[in-house]
Amino acid sequence: MNNIKTIFLCLVILMLLVSGVSYAGTYLESAHGNSTHGVNRKSTLQYATGHCAHCHEQHASIDGTEPEPNTGDAAGPDKFCLLANNFDTSAIPGAYVQDDNACFYCHYGTGTFQGTPFSNYSYSVTFGGNTDTTTATIFDAFNLTSYHNLKDVIDYAAATWTTTFTTDNNPCCTCHNTHLAKRNKANPDNPVYTAISKPSAHDELWGDDDTERMDDYPLTYQAPYYYAVTPTSYEPANNATSDGSNLPNYAAFCLDCHVNDIDGAGPLSAIDWAFEDQHGQGDATAVSSEGSLIAPYADASSGNYALSCTDCHEPHGSSNKWLLRTEVNAKSGISITTGVWYEFCTACHIVDLISGNHSSLNTGSTCNDAGCHSHGSNF
Repeated sequence: MNNIKTIFLCLVILMLLVSGVSYAGTYLESAHGNSTHGVNRKSTLQYATGHCAHCHEQHASIDGTEPEPNTGDAAGPDKFCLLANNFDTSAIPGAYVQDDNACFYCHYGTGTFQGTPFSNYSYSVTFGGNTDTTTATIFDAFNLTSYHNLKDVIDYAAATWTTTFTTDNNPCCTCHNTHLAKRNKANPDNPVYTAISKPSAHDELWGDDDTERMDDYPLTYQAPYYYAVTPTSYEPANNATSDGSNLPNYAAFCLDCHVNDIDGAGPLSAIDWAFEDQHGQGDATAVSSEGSLIAPYADASSGNYALSCTDCHEPHGSSNKWLLRTEVNAKSGISITTGVWYEFCTACHIVDLISGNHSSLNTGSTCNDAGCHSHGSNF
């Protein structure tokens, strides 16, 4: 009998130890696990801020009642014991509703299930200084003109990294490990607080290590100007650092997926950042005076520059085609239609419309329709 009691006591202690481990370490250092600004669902306020139970309902109910949300697709238990259906694969891209994605229940703005509402502004605002805060949430971003199609994202991840992802996973987890992601928006000058994880290395953050920054890219990186304070400050932190040492290597991060052709709305062609693209490692020395670069890229003595994907693109969604930013290199209010990129490109390039290759064109010409300008083309 004493042996049975001893074994039982050991099992209880082991369970407590395992429980402690599961709620300690890197999760407590993450944005969701932080005790001040972490997850804190309105209907589960009996748990401390940052507690797992705000997202994972381990008993599926509290006092016999399923806590909100519990309607529509959110009704009933999820495969991950989540507060709602993880992701509705039948959801219509660009017309998402809150119920389509468990992440939208909190990253939603007005109507958020988070106890204290918060904003997730566009990359252009958070790291570029743009003052247009119209897009205030992740949900808003995924309902703009262009966006990452969430079903395409999780389908690609499940087919590519089969030991890590399945189609049951949330597509947001392809780029973010929700238990590790930190709060980079509050610390734009310090990539140790990165919110991203490579799909191919889901169990670790990307950019927190100093070998995962844009200054480690094989070519020189030059950060664009921060909006309204040129020429004294640069992205992403509104300070004098311009070499990319304070920016995750988004080129390597995005190429985890975009190195291959991707089916979906498009489809999207692979980006040969290493050899052909002049915004990457391609030879940009052949660029003529018709496309002269402006500051801070005008210094020809610096040779080729390799850009970060986020210098031109929003990660979640944009009111412009192809996720192109509305503010680039301190030029704001950029609104483009399909192919008409003049306002966008002239944030960094001086385009001569009087002579040379562009003499027959104007500001309304379609830069990419004739195959003139795209990733990998000879600019």
